Amino acid sequence: MPNRWFPCTAIHTIHRMNYRVLTLLFAMLSASGLAFAATPKVAVQPSAVVPPSGPSGKPPVGKLIPALGSAPPAPAGFTATAGTEQVALAWTQPTAEGAAPVDTYLLQRSTDGTTWSDVATIPPTGRKWFDPQRAPGVGLSYRLFANSASGIGASSAIVTATPFGPASPPAVVQVAISGDRRLNILWGVVGGVVQTYANGASAVTSYVVQRSTDGRTWTDHGTLQASDGVRNGHGLYRPGGYGFTDSNLTPGARLSYRVIAVNGAGRGAPSAPVEGVAGTFPGGPESLKMTVSWGLVSLKWDPPKNSGGTQVTQYKIEVWRAKVPNAAPGGDGYWWPLATVPGGSGTAGSFTSRPSCSVPAGVAGVNMDIGCPLSRKWYRVTTVNAVGDSAPSNWVTGVL
Repeated sequence: MPNRWFPCTAIHTIHRMNYRVLTLLFAMLSASGLAFAATPKVAVQPSAVVPPSGPSGKPPVGKLIPALGSAPPAPAGFTATAGTEQVALAWTQPTAEGAAPVDTYLLQRSTDGTTWSDVATIPPTGRKWFDPQRAPGVGLSYRLFANSASGIGASSAIVTATPFGPASPPAVVQVAISGDRRLNILWGVVGGVVQTYANGASAVTSYVVQRSTDGRTWTDHGTLQASDGVRNGHGLYRPGGYGFTDSNLTPGARLSYRVIAVNGAGRGAPSAPVEGVAGTFPGGPESLKMTVSWGLVSLKWDPPKNSGGTQVTQYKIEVWRAKVPNAAPGGDGYWWPLATVPGGSGTAGSFTSRPSCSVPAGVAGVNMDIGCPLSRKWYRVTTVNAVGDSAPSNWVTGVL
């Protein structure tokens, strides 16, 4: 019997040909005189179609494989945890893997919950993933699929997270003298208006105040909790803003400060540095002298030996007002603020006054130097700086 070729166009037709090929072979062997023992009949089961695989997209010809069955179910326990400019994702293996084991997981991300993009294909043993370099404050949605030789399974539950980042530098940091050897570092409010700044999508929990004596080397000097209420002493709270008091400073010390906001991402960038000079109360004017000429009073003095570490801002001139004519200070009378004159570092001061014996009705004592010819007058001067007033100078006196 001549040989014959049979078309085999697809692997799923092989099972139809198997029995015909075996029958033909048996007939050929019988014709050649060979004898066979009785052979039991075998039921040939049909095979399933093999899904495309490999570069050609076609399975090997002639290879019979079992039916693939269903795709894997959705991954379980899918969670998303926000972090510093990243999101941590985790899940557990599906409770059943379908007809074939899971070989990869497909992770997708969306910024609006509608449009999805592939993020990563993850090996089956991983079951966790970090999505890095995410913008702080932008909400993200994620979903996950298990994939096997049977196909892609159902989507997991959709989870969301909002990455956060460090807070921006605190706004409008200021430094001011707040008393003897004390400086206040203030931030967050100007003129009663609260200044806002980005908190990195994570609430600020505290502020760190740093100090420097040279503007280059910085050390942590104090911490103020963002949740603090009214505080006294070392930390000072202001409505809508914050402040920190640095105490027991050396008068004249020049110090720099900056503030760092702390949130869930840790420390943010520091604010721009501000500088302050600590001070104390100044000394009184030196060598106060008084001269009288034709009813004109002239006062002159030298600056204090100790300005208190800061510049002298002004001098206050006071005149003694006796309730009894010509009664000296310490008796029945009081010191009346007469005038102020500008100060300055190392600058001597002077003041002139022409006392009036005639006082208009209704204006008595309002910045007027009252005195009649031949009456006696007493004066004293006080130094003023950013901390406060000095003790008054010794008084001087003269007859008009």
